[in-house]
Amino acid sequence: MPSKNEDHLLNLTVIVSGAATQVKVNIEEKLDHVAREALRESGNAGQAPDRWELRRASGELLDMAIRTGDAGLNDGDTLTLQPKSGHGGGR
Repeated sequence: MPSKNEDHLLNLTVIVSGAATQVKVNIEEKLDHVAREALRESGNAGQAPDRWELRRASGELLDMAIRTGDAGLNDGDTLTLQPKSGHGGGR
């Protein structure tokens, strides 16, 4: 039986630049934490999470400002983290 702390954890697979990255996160953390962890684990730690988009396998864009537990994610879900299209450049 999982401990109480493990009940609050999700094991997610995040695809970053075509490579699967395993991330374990607390459901109380915001989705930007998932992005930060995935970037760190994939060797992209210097990248700002706000320059990336987090999507479900279905392609649905996730709001990185909400808690992981409120995003309707399940243990074992696969997400995709990709650079925002058209991000950058001047005004």
